[in-house]
Amino acid sequence: MQQQSSEMRASDVLAEARSIVENGWCKGAMEKGGGASFCALGGIYQAAFGSVYATREALEGHQNRRSQLNAFCVLTDLAKEYGHPSISLYNNHPSTTHQDVLNWFDKAIAQAEEKGL
Repeated sequence: MQQQSSEMRASDVLAEARSIVENGWCKGAMEKGGGASFCALGGIYQAAFGSVYATREALEGHQNRRSQLNAFCVLTDLAKEYGHPSISLYNNHPSTTHQDVLNWFDKAIAQAEEKGL
């Protein structure tokens, strides 16, 4: 797990996660194909921590932990607006498309920037 030289903002985590998911998206797993595709939540972990498989202990002290949590909250709040109680349930819903997820990230990035996160 690599650390950035400075803490990312939540909007940065979301923007990087969007880029990761844009390049390869999946349902039903944090990542598939050895990193070829990521779900929305996996994209957040990959963007913030450089891995979807980091241990809880490694995450607790990571400089991007707060930004990851803020990004998670913004995306979760939007999932709830869309009628789903969690990131995973929206991402994995049978009717959710890749474009839906990219649009979701765009809205989350805008909200995070408006909130100064």
